[in-house]
Amino acid sequence: MGRARASLDYGVAAFIERDANSILDFVDVSRVGPLALAVNPLDLLLPQFQQMKKYFKDPRLRALFSYQELYVGLSPYNAPGVFSLLAATELTDGVWYPIGGFDKVRQSLQALADEEGVVTRLSSEVAAILTEPLGEGPSLVAGSKATQVVRGVRLASGEVLEADVVVANPDLPCVWEQLIDHETFPEAKKEAERWEDADYSCSVIEFNWCLDLELPDLLHHNVFLSVNPKP
Repeated sequence: MGRARASLDYGVAAFIERDANSILDFVDVSRVGPLALAVNPLDLLLPQFQQMKKYFKDPRLRALFSYQELYVGLSPYNAPGVFSLLAATELTDGVWYPIGGFDKVRQSLQALADEEGVVTRLSSEVAAILTEPLGEGPSLVAGSKATQVVRGVRLASGEVLEADVVVANPDLPCVWEQLIDHETFPEAKKEAERWEDADYSCSVIEFNWCLDLELPDLLHHNVFLSVNPKP
């Protein structure tokens, strides 16, 4: 737990709270030095499940302390040990829920937006992200040599909303493939092709159980592990 906590504390400071704009950032001594001194570098690079073999004989315990990689679509059997920070934040900080459910978060954000005079458009399907040739404005892709800048979005209704910044929430490959015109923005086509052979995982598999009895031992956060978790 101590080593996982060290991975969390130093990893967050080095890579979560700071942007990484190139591969050189991952060998920057000012970033990785404190982390390497606190945690064995091999533990950060080798698969997390293998790392757990040093601590637990029972494969069920190894699974219990490494399944958190699934949260970010990775497998503990090949995810680097640095992802032990996910287990650390869950097991040392605990799991927190907003009182009243997660919808309270949405409601609170909406209330703050309303107070600031923000106009919120709901149920407005976006058909395309619009771009134009790069002039004096910022590049569409930070740090890239893109030739286009974003200028807004076109809704499925045909209405155009002008904007200096567009935040796209879908998975990035879908944005490049489905929301940007490849003819006017060739770099988008290249980006879409680059992601064609990527391996994807689902974010969550949801089970909804309807029970006609109370289960007093079933808490609000339960972990059910398969008897044969290895793929």
